Amino acid sequence: MSRKTLAVVMLVVLAGLLLAALPASAQSVTYVSYVVQPNDSLSKIAMQYCTTWQEIYNLNYAVIGSNPNILTPGTVLVVPNRCGTGSVPPGCTVYDHGPSMYAQGYVQGNIYTVAYGDTWYSVGVRFGLPYQTIQQANGYAETSPLYAGTQLIIPGLCGSSSTPPPVATPPPASTTCSITIYPSKTVYAQPDYNSTLIGVTQPNSTYPVNGAWVQGPSGSRWYPIAGFEAPGYVNVYSGEYMLSSNCPG
Repeated sequence: MSRKTLAVVMLVVLAGLLLAALPASAQSVTYVSYVVQPNDSLSKIAMQYCTTWQEIYNLNYAVIGSNPNILTPGTVLVVPNRCGTGSVPPGCTVYDHGPSMYAQGYVQGNIYTVAYGDTWYSVGVRFGLPYQTIQQANGYAETSPLYAGTQLIIPGLCGSSSTPPPVATPPPASTTCSITIYPSKTVYAQPDYNSTLIGVTQPNSTYPVNGAWVQGPSGSRWYPIAGFEAPGYVNVYSGEYMLSSNCPG
């Protein structure tokens, strides 16, 4: 190998090492409206859109509530789609290193919109800046609290624009009775343990109730539910379930 060829090879390798050392490119993020289906979980939805359940939960805390394990079918969630990547234009001095725990908001231009659970420190780490710099650029004192929905200017940030998410909406009003079942339960074709098995409920999941309940053994109840390939019955005891407010007494 000639010296000239060797020099070219070394330059290519060096360039690759330098590129690998640069801050991660800002991800190309789009936001979609996702309608929760029966048996959905945040982890299942996150896998579909290359994100984390924590990011989806923090963006939708207002409509999900305090328990991320309980999703109501019909709820419209804002979900970041991170299955694609983009590139950072030249000339940027600050980079969006992507969502992390306690810094899971979204970016549009040089504006960062705070998600529920974000902290000043973690937002600063996300952009490689002292959090005090972000506070000063936005007129906040060092002890100021940080609230979801707050829009912050990130000094020096460019090339990280993404479409802002639509507004998350609560589940549509419904006159259908539903049941939230806390433990995992087997679903049978009839209110009988000896009948055909239909499926198994997911922990802390909600299902439509198709009719009147039937008395079960030892004070339990059989509820006819949907959400599987065929309607079925599930047997529950007091404390294992909760009915929606529009269910008959």
